[in-house]
Amino acid sequence: MQSHKLTTPLEHVEICVIGGGPAGSTVAHRLAQLGHDVCLIERNSFPRFHVGESLAPSILSLLELLGLRQEFLDAGFDQPGHAIVHWGGKKEIVESDGFVIDRSRFDQLLLAKSRNAGVRVLQPASAEKPVRRENGDWLIPVVADRRRFFVAARFLVDAAGRCGSIGGKRVRLSAPTLALSGHWTGSRGGRSLRIEAGERHWYWGASRPDRTFDATLFVDPGDCREHWGVGAVREFYLERIAKSVLLRKCLHGAIPLNLGSFASNASRASDPVSHHHVKVGEALLAVDPLSAQGVVLAISSGLQAAIVVHTLLSSSASNGGDPAAAIEFYCQRSAEAAARQQKLAATEYAREAEVRHTSFWTERAAVAGVIRGPAASPNEVSATMSLERRVSLASEAAVRRVACVRDEVVAWMGAVVHPTMDRPVAYFDGVELAPLLEIVKSLPQPPTMGAVLHAWSAKVPDHVKRRLAEWLVRHGIMIMG
Repeated sequence: MQSHKLTTPLEHVEICVIGGGPAGSTVAHRLAQLGHDVCLIERNSFPRFHVGESLAPSILSLLELLGLRQEFLDAGFDQPGHAIVHWGGKKEIVESDGFVIDRSRFDQLLLAKSRNAGVRVLQPASAEKPVRRENGDWLIPVVADRRRFFVAARFLVDAAGRCGSIGGKRVRLSAPTLALSGHWTGSRGGRSLRIEAGERHWYWGASRPDRTFDATLFVDPGDCREHWGVGAVREFYLERIAKSVLLRKCLHGAIPLNLGSFASNASRASDPVSHHHVKVGEALLAVDPLSAQGVVLAISSGLQAAIVVHTLLSSSASNGGDPAAAIEFYCQRSAEAAARQQKLAATEYAREAEVRHTSFWTERAAVAGVIRGPAASPNEVSATMSLERRVSLASEAAVRRVACVRDEVVAWMGAVVHPTMDRPVAYFDGVELAPLLEIVKSLPQPPTMGAVLHAWSAKVPDHVKRRLAEWLVRHGIMIMG
């Protein structure tokens, strides 16, 4: 912590968010909805140029929480319906409900929503490195409209990308990877998203609505180390792009515009949250672009961080929030997300490593492992469900005290744990699980499935009961005799 003698204007705010991308806009928006005084600092004017990006269909459920689903659909982002994939030694058409978006328009949509929610947006404005004052507040030097001033904030949200605004150590989750991205004119690519594996690299390509084409090459930085210099990176990029089967036919010989390079290997922050700061988006977790989950995870982290910050700043006996639970919750969720994405990406690299044995693929496949799944499929469980069958609780199932979200704060709750599940689960479709297991234990043993469902009637809506019972059986928590 440092002391500063101020000779320039000072603005006070409860929460300062640095960075106006998907994560920053999301956390600012939700905190404003929760009644907090929020200021967001974004260095670029919107719309800003950004290469295209593919989004999984799960983006819609997140946008629904932000009240943005319909606006997103009305914006007309492309939904190709399929992708052309050359991976694992074969070429195939993969059906998909995902989207290919223009990030400049998408980010502008999210930031406008946060502004409408009451967030004070400083844009374009450059935030210099924040410092902690002796009273515990943050002091952020800002330059905007050729004037310099300070923003004093009780709490800081770092949404400034993988380098962050406050620094801190990062844990590397994958081999170093460099993305070289070119924006081309004269596209002949149609609407299809294209993903292709090469000998020591892979490609991603997609058309924009204006008939330009984004073509990105992912390589090991060591492979292009000798190509740094004026024009050398472009030459390296063009040489590799020319070897692509799926992308080269889309480019029609045009020269790429806005050729850029950026690190794209996965990493996570070692200090995701404290009583004074939280990191979101890539400042928290940067994932391998092969997963197409970057934006989804950024928005998810923003939503989770908003609840965490709200708990840290307003927890009390009346709302049940617990600051220690909030910090534990965010650390646990970010670690789970990192491990999940690391395994998913490594599994895809492993598919290609089976047919290409170069170090590029084998190094990135090294952490691939089996991701545990349910004990049985939904159809198998549904076919065997009967109200007359006897049921019991599995000996491996237990209830553990964990940090969970409850009524817009984080609190300690009982959650169900079992070896088939990646993490403890406190709710199913809004219904708290731990009390239901206690009800099962209280019945004459072993009860029938019908008796269990009847005993749950006071706590579980009728349309949820059977699905809940099937879920418990599928995960091996409840066993049918």
